[in-house]
Amino acid sequence: MRYVLERTRRCALAGLAGLAIAAAAAGCGWEPPEGSSTFAVPTSSWEEGDNSFDAMVGGDLAIDGEGCTFLDETLTVGVIFPTAIGVTQEDGTRVVVHERTGDVFAAEGDAVIYGGGYGPRPDAWSEVCSSTPTEVAVVHDAPKGDPIARA
Repeated sequence: MRYVLERTRRCALAGLAGLAIAAAAAGCGWEPPEGSSTFAVPTSSWEEGDNSFDAMVGGDLAIDGEGCTFLDETLTVGVIFPTAIGVTQEDGTRVVVHERTGDVFAAEGDAVIYGGGYGPRPDAWSEVCSSTPTEVAVVHDAPKGDPIARA
């Protein structure tokens, strides 16, 4: 009986050690370049492999002072990128990237074409932005750009 208890204890400790290693590895992911700053953007928890909208969303990325992302300069069509964060680079360029990999969805002013769909303003928009777009595009696609490199 003592052997069974000791073996169970060792297995539990090994499992906890594995979790600690996984957590440490997750903390060693992408970080913004030195001299840059981050800002919140409307985002969703969509991941590759999740159910997706079958349409395409597109426009030119505009970002307002709150970090709200739009597909037009008139700021009427909002856009939500999955698992995203905004980065203001040292030169002032603002980009939207995947928060865990740093892969770029788009830089401000870039053409945006991704899989996704359009619909009413979801809660993910209101959590970050006070503006009221006419409609919101939700991206269900992986970033197409390389990660922002640390200098």
